[in-house]
Amino acid sequence: MSEYKEQMELIKKNPYDYIRNFYEELYPHMGRKVMSILSLLPASHIAPPLTDAHGKLIRARINFLLLAVPGTAKSALSAHFKNFAYEPFPFESITESKLNIVLNYRQRVTLICSDIARIFSNKDLVKEMENIIGDEGKISRLTRNTEDTETPIHTIAYFAGTPDNLSRTIQDGMIFRVSPIIIYHTPEEHSEILENVNQNIGRGTNVGFLNREQVIIDYFKLIKTVQDKDKNTPLEQITGYEIPEDFRKKITDEIIPLFAQPFKETNFEFVRELQQSYRYMVSHAILNMFNRKIKDGKILIEQRDYDVALALSQKEIKTKLIILNSLNKMSEKKFRNANEVKLWAYNQKKNNDPVSLEEYKTIQMLVKDQ
Repeated sequence: MSEYKEQMELIKKNPYDYIRNFYEELYPHMGRKVMSILSLLPASHIAPPLTDAHGKLIRARINFLLLAVPGTAKSALSAHFKNFAYEPFPFESITESKLNIVLNYRQRVTLICSDIARIFSNKDLVKEMENIIGDEGKISRLTRNTEDTETPIHTIAYFAGTPDNLSRTIQDGMIFRVSPIIIYHTPEEHSEILENVNQNIGRGTNVGFLNREQVIIDYFKLIKTVQDKDKNTPLEQITGYEIPEDFRKKITDEIIPLFAQPFKETNFEFVRELQQSYRYMVSHAILNMFNRKIKDGKILIEQRDYDVALALSQKEIKTKLIILNSLNKMSEKKFRNANEVKLWAYNQKKNNDPVSLEEYKTIQMLVKDQ
């Protein structure tokens, strides 16, 4: 058996870890964290919607927002993602009209933007993005007769930027339509990243390493052929899910309680975040279709799918709370410089109400950008 075939068999057995481990090797302390969600996006793009008992459709699509300081491989990871995303449309800057023109000619598209500063500074563009990537999945535009029309669009998005790109504009809806991650490296992690660069720079290209990325690209093509009902695919098309009842009980006991404190602190509703836990679960199952039971078009949800959904839901709600609290503190405290932030954080700790490291660093970044 050739090395390529061996690697293809390996990825079929555990695609989630295969993908995360590959990019972690390439980008230490970034690859695994980013691919924990990014690897699920293409699967969510081809996953059938969930339906509830009342016939309501809940889209399986996942959108991702990566926030990290400069020099953390955000653009490089965007380039890698473009290689296995479905119908990718990368851009740095775009107008509402150009966005509508591009999307009007597509039925499925993956938006990829590695510099979200311009998007978040434009309220109208943010609102249009919300419509496109949200549950509605639509483009609003005027016809020649000046009548509003809504064109359905099957879209997912990967946005990346720095924490100082955040603005209160996203509180109106964008923050609830994406799964965000904020990454800050410790001094130890930074040293390990530098050493990885040092050990690899100037060496010849590892052909086997390149082949492994081709395996990832080809694997995403393979699972799409299943959902496209390609006659040569070995699996039947997945049209729904079999979710064991004990997982619903686990969600009641372990995931729903995650939203209690954020609701008290923000007064925002977190229904989408509960639905997101199901999106994580079914997208992970779709990604693993070659090692799952499928009967009459329904894929059986397994414990590993739930475990991934729980871990990602915990991270998502924590990150959203950091973002919302940071923006609210900026508005309430009117910080003018980094020293005022340090003093506030010191007093919070003194009063036994310490600020998390992520929230402190995010506020520092926002103050620096004023």
